[in-house]
Amino acid sequence: MTTATRIPWWRPETGSEEREMVLGVLESNYLNDGDVTTDFERRMAAALGARHAVAVTSGTTAIFLSLAAIGVQHGDEVVVPDVTS
Repeated sequence: MTTATRIPWWRPETGSEEREMVLGVLESNYLNDGDVTTDFERRMAAALGARHAVAVTSGTTAIFLSLAAIGVQHGDEVVVPDVTS
């Protein structure tokens, strides 16, 4: 009997700089907003050529808000791939 090898979708690559940034956020007591989030939103908007960008706490929230923003309502059909977050 053989054992299957698990192939990861991704491997996080973090170092001391990332750890310091995470600790800075934790110590700021602003886990969902604050300077880091504001800077991220500003930089994402600039990278995308958008006037605004909004950071959210999960992929599910991002999908929900995106669908609401384009007017999808209860009862509308939304087709998605078989692997989603």
